[in-house]
Amino acid sequence: MSAPLLRRFLLSGLLVSLGCQGIIGDPTTEHRPPDVDPELPELPTVDECLETPLALGAGPLSRLTQVQYRNTLRDLLGLETSVADGFVADDRVAGFHAARTISELQVEKYLEAARSLTAGLDVGALTGCAPSEACAQSFVEGFGRRAFRRPLTAADRTALFATWSLAAQSSFDAAVSLLADSTLASPDFLYHVEVGGAAGEIVPLGNHALASRLSYFLWNSMPDDALLDAADGAEIDMEAQAWRLLADDRFRDTVHDFYAQWVSLDRVEHLVKDERVYPEMNAELSRDLRNSLALFVQSAHFGAHPPLETLLPGETFYRPARRASVSRSPATPEAPAPAPRPRAPHPHR
Repeated sequence: MSAPLLRRFLLSGLLVSLGCQGIIGDPTTEHRPPDVDPELPELPTVDECLETPLALGAGPLSRLTQVQYRNTLRDLLGLETSVADGFVADDRVAGFHAARTISELQVEKYLEAARSLTAGLDVGALTGCAPSEACAQSFVEGFGRRAFRRPLTAADRTALFATWSLAAQSSFDAAVSLLADSTLASPDFLYHVEVGGAAGEIVPLGNHALASRLSYFLWNSMPDDALLDAADGAEIDMEAQAWRLLADDRFRDTVHDFYAQWVSLDRVEHLVKDERVYPEMNAELSRDLRNSLALFVQSAHFGAHPPLETLLPGETFYRPARRASVSRSPATPEAPAPAPRPRAPHPHR
């Protein structure tokens, strides 16, 4: 993706998020889909949208989705965990996961998860320093900054260090575990908090809020140290940071997750078919169907062909032998697939 194309993509996404509908290029009727009433008024161009005064609504306060929670724990603590699988299901907005409502049960789940995740922490590896009060203060500063995705305030430091002090007389490890437990249960960790401005006031997002939005948009996870460091400066180079995040494998995972939500792929696991008609349909085949889409997305976005060329008119898909028998079509291999992750069977047409 070239730099101008990236800018165009990010600009278009911004306009969609701001509620302006339009077309890119010349707004003539030849750009309209054939089923659109020609009597309808023309859609505005991108340039016209940019000239329109912004009408911003209140932004809902959202929590980390289950995927974001799992990914953030991986990048914050180095833990691969399935603890979020036991959470209350995420809300859905237009078919996509969102975490906007909260129940008493989910609060209990968060507290249980925080306790279980911090009970067996390797404190030495987590802090990176010998047990001491100075080590604790350094850990509070660094861990808190990463967990909250912003620099700590004086009130943050006081509260976190006070939490550490509660268990410090017992042992250094117990105190660090309690501090981590408290941090993982904090709203500043669980929510996408964007501070600044009085109620009802429209203000620009700060660097750290922008960095967090970019990171969760492209990685579904917290900003890394390089992005946080960039946000600490007077101005953050969003384009340079976007290119860096796009080159990371975490972006690939986000693309797969987008398509899985778009087509409600999680429902395939519970797909029920008439056993008399489809005796081969079982849990293993359901996994094959999910993998087939994952491999196609991998090839379409990260293979040799441009995404639109592969996604829209493309006829290639990945089909193992079990799926071939269910679809009543032969499983004769053709050209080998691009090198996706994980290793793919041969694609068929």
